[in-house]
Amino acid sequence: MNRYLNRVARRTVIVHTTTGQSLRGVLVGVYRDSIVLGHAAFLSGDSATTIDGEVIVLRERVGWVQVIAGD
Repeated sequence: MNRYLNRVARRTVIVHTTTGQSLRGVLVGVYRDSIVLGHAAFLSGDSATTIDGEVIVLRERVGWVQVIAGD
C-alpha cells in the first residue's frame, strides 16, 4: 500500500476508518505506521467539519482510502 499512497501524495483523498468515520483532506505524508492529511475535514452525512492543522491517522485505523478524481 505504501507505493500506491506515495504516488497519490498531494492529492485529495477520503480516508474511511475502521470505526466508520471518514476524513477528507490532502495526503501530505505517508509513513510506516500512519498517514497525514492536511486541509482536513471530518465527514458526517451531508456536512463536513473542517479541522485545523494536520490530521494523523494510524495505519491500523485505516479501512480504505478513496482518491478523489480530478485532483
